[in-house]
Amino acid sequence: MSGNRGLANQALFQARILLDGWEHCAEAQLRSADQLAAAFRPAVLLHLRNAYGWFLLAVAGLDTEPDPMALPREAGAVPEPPPGRTVAPELREFALLERDAWLGDMLNARHGRAGMGATQGLLGSDQQPPGIGEFQRWCDALEQVMHRMDDSLDEC
Repeated sequence: MSGNRGLANQALFQARILLDGWEHCAEAQLRSADQLAAAFRPAVLLHLRNAYGWFLLAVAGLDTEPDPMALPREAGAVPEPPPGRTVAPELREFALLERDAWLGDMLNARHGRAGMGATQGLLGSDQQPPGIGEFQRWCDALEQVMHRMDDSLDEC
């Protein structure tokens, strides 16, 4: 497994730990749902986005380990392949998922604040930021696509 694939798996694992903690705290009613969401949402989102960024680099065949703050956040931000290599088809698939599926929702999610809906521009929206269920679905979906692509990358 390449270094970036390992870092992607580690970030995904860390997101799972946070989701387990969020769920445990919610079930034990240790704090209000808004307080828990405000505490866990940004951290889970960061780990999911980091997992995606590390995996994009792995799919592109790049084993350099950039600063986590400089990870690509979308397929179009991945550096061009070296001369003689083509863009990995997995990157094209990710670009489609970013536009028309769960991945776009995850990448465009806002942290929100406890007790407030997300806002867009100058006008407020009554759309609530994602909750634990949505984050669990995104984590599952990212894990599934990473596992499937890991298998195809291993065949190369």
